[in-house]
Amino acid sequence: MSRNTGKWMIFSALFMTAPTLLFLVQVVFFLPAAFWMAGIFICIGKVLSGQGAESLVFAFYLGVHAAVYFVLHYSLAALAAMLIWRLPRTGLRLTVLGALLLGLAALPWLPLYGGGGHGPIKWMSLFEALGPGYGRGSIPAVWGLFVLLVLALCGAIRLKRAAGRLNDTKS
Repeated sequence: MSRNTGKWMIFSALFMTAPTLLFLVQVVFFLPAAFWMAGIFICIGKVLSGQGAESLVFAFYLGVHAAVYFVLHYSLAALAAMLIWRLPRTGLRLTVLGALLLGLAALPWLPLYGGGGHGPIKWMSLFEALGPGYGRGSIPAVWGLFVLLVLALCGAIRLKRAAGRLNDTKS
């Protein structure tokens, strides 16, 4: 496995599980950044169906948050991958990477997520924070969408590289 693959694995796990702050003047929420991305798609869908231009403003607001967290998570993932790939043996690298990914996969069960306003934040697990009020399928839907986006991005990168190699062999 390459360092680049490890970096994207760490980034994806961070983006889907690490709690991030959304500040709405007097209300704050802590959810993974993938949920801010899902909110953008929901807001754009509302605008396209004619349900209000304020959704476009909110999509922009969520987009700013998602972009900041994309850069932050990407930088952390690149740093972590660089440090892991400095380890001398492949088995040790894979063990450390696996432990890191397992730790990130355990985050949704910890009381790190929630929100509040005009009072204390109510902390709970991700599954409690997005309980029946959001629908039972909200978490798999968001994670599924994010995984599909990552796979599409990886596929596009591979196709571009393959096309570049094909052009090199024709020259």
